[in-house]
Amino acid sequence: MAGTGKSTIARIVAQRLRDRGLLGATFFFKRGKGNRGIVLVRLRVVLTSRPKLPVCLGFLKEDNYQDIVLHQIPALVIKHDIHSLPSDWPGNEKLEQLVQMSLPLFIFVATLCHFVRDKHWLPKERLTAILQDEAISSTSNIERMYLPVLNQLLKTKSDTKRDQLIQDFQDIVGVIVLLATPLSVVSLARLTKIPENKITHRLKKFRSVLSVPANLEGPVRILYLSFRDILLSTKCDFCIDEKHTHRKYKDVNPQLIQQRLPADLQYSCQYWVCYLEQSKELFVTAVLTFLKKHFLHWLEAISLMGIASEAIRMIDRLLVQSIEEGGLDSELAQFLKDAQRFILKNHHMIQIAPLQLHYSGLAFSPTESIIRK
Repeated sequence: MAGTGKSTIARIVAQRLRDRGLLGATFFFKRGKGNRGIVLVRLRVVLTSRPKLPVCLGFLKEDNYQDIVLHQIPALVIKHDIHSLPSDWPGNEKLEQLVQMSLPLFIFVATLCHFVRDKHWLPKERLTAILQDEAISSTSNIERMYLPVLNQLLKTKSDTKRDQLIQDFQDIVGVIVLLATPLSVVSLARLTKIPENKITHRLKKFRSVLSVPANLEGPVRILYLSFRDILLSTKCDFCIDEKHTHRKYKDVNPQLIQQRLPADLQYSCQYWVCYLEQSKELFVTAVLTFLKKHFLHWLEAISLMGIASEAIRMIDRLLVQSIEEGGLDSELAQFLKDAQRFILKNHHMIQIAPLQLHYSGLAFSPTESIIRK
């Protein structure tokens, strides 16, 4: 269930273990993504997840674990946890109002705390504004959780500034929530063609729902997956059109493609493997030299040509021919096997944002990956 506090619990546990020098590592796995190949030995692992079928089935085979279902925790327990706030602030009346608004979603309190403690605002004014927002009375838990916070960003804005803020949100945060892997401000600027200083300025307003590192090279992440859910599923000023956003950063002017990728080059990108197969000779040195230098460029090209789905089949055919001629342990075969893994792991990125391959595609590859080296 969205909003029960899974991400909040994970972050608090990780922070406290790090403070004590007991934290081994933290990993945030996005839906649809596999593991990072990390082997854990004699460690205790804290795992938070939505009740997805693969997760539930995986634990049926294990008995050495303890679990807790957050959305089944009694309301009285949640009320007790929230009532642990200092008694002198924000006062009993407002505290009780917050408790009633939060049940059964603990994440409402976590998001509100991020919002209220913004050093650029007075906490009392921020809290009062939230409690008076019309979206607080929404019948949808997820809307009640985020819309009051987002709505405050539009208060006291002229129509022109309001429209500009919404557009900037669509162009910047809309991209962040849809990325296959998180990007830094520097990489976001390259992808969106928006200046770094403008991205940094806009993101300051959304620290209650985004993790924004001080280092511009650090990845910007959403704090809660439920924030992504509401932007993609709810009709509001800040909602994100997923298909439009993907098209915006995938589509390239066909004339520009023809200019940069003339017909003969497109033909070569699509059929070079076929010619190698027909020639009955692999030309190992030439193929290996080409792939080492232009593998990512080739993936980018066939993505722009609209045939990215052909990449894995072409590499598979090359690998078969390579093994036949040089064996499984040849340098070319090893490269092609790593290329298979790279394509399968980044297939979504190859299709919708091939330029990311040069940045996040390589950055999130295993350190021993041949492609990364």
